[in-house]
Amino acid sequence: MKADFFKDKVIIVTGGGSGLGAALVRKFARFGARVTIIDNTTDAVKKIVMELALEKISHVPDYRILDVADDIVFCDALDEIKKTQGVLDIMVNNAGTLIAGEVRDMDSKMFRTITNINLMGVVNGSLAAFKIMARQGHGMIVNISSISGLIASPLYSAYSMTKHAVIGFSKALREEGRSLGVDVMVICPGTLRTGIFEAGKVVNASKDRVFKESYLSSISAEVAASKIIDAFDANRCITVFPAYARIMWLLEKFHPSLLKPLHQKVIKNFRVHRSN
Repeated sequence: MKADFFKDKVIIVTGGGSGLGAALVRKFARFGARVTIIDNTTDAVKKIVMELALEKISHVPDYRILDVADDIVFCDALDEIKKTQGVLDIMVNNAGTLIAGEVRDMDSKMFRTITNINLMGVVNGSLAAFKIMARQGHGMIVNISSISGLIASPLYSAYSMTKHAVIGFSKALREEGRSLGVDVMVICPGTLRTGIFEAGKVVNASKDRVFKESYLSSISAEVAASKIIDAFDANRCITVFPAYARIMWLLEKFHPSLLKPLHQKVIKNFRVHRSN
C-alpha cells in the first residue's frame, strides 16, 4: 500500500541531506517516488544521491542547493520543479536548526537566525507549494515541528517559539486547503538522534554536556521517518510520537502543573554547566 501510494509521486524534501530529511528521502525513493532534495550542503546531498543510484532504484533523486530562508530562490526552485515534473504531489518542510541556552544569555540576532530557518523556511516552502497545489487541485504539505512546539521547553525558547508557530500556521493552512484539495499535516516528534545536535549551538555552556541528556529518550531518524510514512494513511492534522511525547502533550493540555518539576530540573541541571 505504501509503495503504491508513493510510486511516481513528485516529492520535495527540505533539509534532505542529513538526519530525518535524509531518512525520508531514502524511504520515498525506495518506494519509487520522484524526489528532489533541497539542502544547503552539497557534499551530504551528493552522498545520498550516489547511495541511492547504486541501489538502481526507479528514480534517482534530484537536488537543489539553496537557503530555505531565501523566499525568492526557494519559490523559483519549486516553480522549476513543477514545470519540469508537471506536478507537485508532496512538500516536506523539514529543514531546521537549533540554538539552546538561557534567554538571559541570548540576543535578538539569535532569535532572528533560528526564525529565518525554522519558521520562515517552512512558510516559504508552504506558500510556494500551496499555490502550486491549489492550482492543480491536489497535494499534501507536511511540516516538521516538534514536541517543543506543543509544550513549554525552557532552555529551548527560540526553538520552541518557532515550532509553536509552525503548528499554528499549519493548522490554519490545513483549513484553507480543505476545499482546494490540499492536505496539510504537522509532525511533532520527540527527541531525535539527528545531526541537528551536532550542528546546533548552545549559548554559554558546553554543547556536549548539555545535549548528552537529550539522547536518553531519543529515537533514530529512520524510526521517525517510518512513523511519518505511516501518518500519511491517517492524514491527521497533528501527529505526535513516540509515546512519551504524546503523554507530555496530554499533560500540557490538561495538567500543565505536573510538568513544572521536570522543567525546573532541566534548568537546574543546565545551570551547573553555565560558563558564568
